[in-house]
Amino acid sequence: MDRYTTLVIVLGTIVSGAMNSILTKYQDMQCIRHCSDPFRAVYFDQPILQTLQMFVGEMFCWIPILISKQIHSRSRINESVRLVDEDEVMSDKPKWKRSTALAIPAVCDLLATTLMNFGLLYTPVSIYQMTRGSVILIVGLMSVIFLKKRITKLEWISLFVVFLGVFLVGLSGYLEDKKSFKILTTGKDSFDVIIGMFLIFCGITITAVQFVIEEHLLANFKVEPIEVVGYQGFYGALITFHVMIFGKLLYGKGYFDIDQSFEDMFMNKTVFYTSIMIMFSISLFNFCGITLTKILSATSRSTIDTSRTLLVWMISLFVGWEKFHNLQLLAFSFLVAGTLAFNGVIQPESWSIIPEWLKDLELEVPM
Repeated sequence: MDRYTTLVIVLGTIVSGAMNSILTKYQDMQCIRHCSDPFRAVYFDQPILQTLQMFVGEMFCWIPILISKQIHSRSRINESVRLVDEDEVMSDKPKWKRSTALAIPAVCDLLATTLMNFGLLYTPVSIYQMTRGSVILIVGLMSVIFLKKRITKLEWISLFVVFLGVFLVGLSGYLEDKKSFKILTTGKDSFDVIIGMFLIFCGITITAVQFVIEEHLLANFKVEPIEVVGYQGFYGALITFHVMIFGKLLYGKGYFDIDQSFEDMFMNKTVFYTSIMIMFSISLFNFCGITLTKILSATSRSTIDTSRTLLVWMISLFVGWEKFHNLQLLAFSFLVAGTLAFNGVIQPESWSIIPEWLKDLELEVPM
């Protein structure tokens, strides 16, 4: 894949990921009942339904897959036979084993999303952001251990620079919340925050496992990234829907009141239209993300994915959801510089100011 195509995939990952975050936040802000009374107003707060939306969006990837198969089935017979043969060669594994293997990332995605959402209930969003940023370091470590990747000294430094940028973003939010006494009014004590951080860390660890497994599958299976996303959406939606049904039968209130959840989504036009846009944005985001895993690596994907925080911040400033802070500007400078360095857009290996003992010139610099 040429450099320009890679650039398009990178931009697609950042833009679609940022839009998904913005649309989800905007959806959460929508009042659905008793809107005229600020004390009784009910807002759209349905994280489980939003998880289902995510997986349904990923299932949209089956549309071009099925269309492509239909087109090929009407083409020349020998071409169709060749495609079938390639599909069966796939590491000499039967289709049911491939399907089962592709279900593993979906389970990881579901568990990670659930743990991080629950962790967010116990922690301020600033601490959530700081904790979640460590995913790039965990992905890098797992890639070295399980995928036998070699990451140079300067690449490790780049990852730590990206992590520092994310940490400073969260620190800025923490200081602002503390200044405005928001943290003091959340009702959470230090033990709650520790529990929340532990849940978030477990969630991002599972996310790192998901990225590494996807890279392994793409390297050992003759399967296209769009098909991986399709399977992930199918299995994820199936599991999430069954969880919602069991939750309804066992508890039936709050997040598990699926009747009320779907009514809130379909009866409010703004929520409904944003749900459609969220589904399409998450579909594009996951396709671009897994494509990055295939053409670059899971570690590159995690650094590029983290960079969407910059675009989210800029959009939030524009619409008035955030206030400008100098510390955040410094943080995003670290974030961008580390991402560009790790992915080879800028190449510190060639800089004369970098000590020779930090350089590893015999290794190929990543794209």
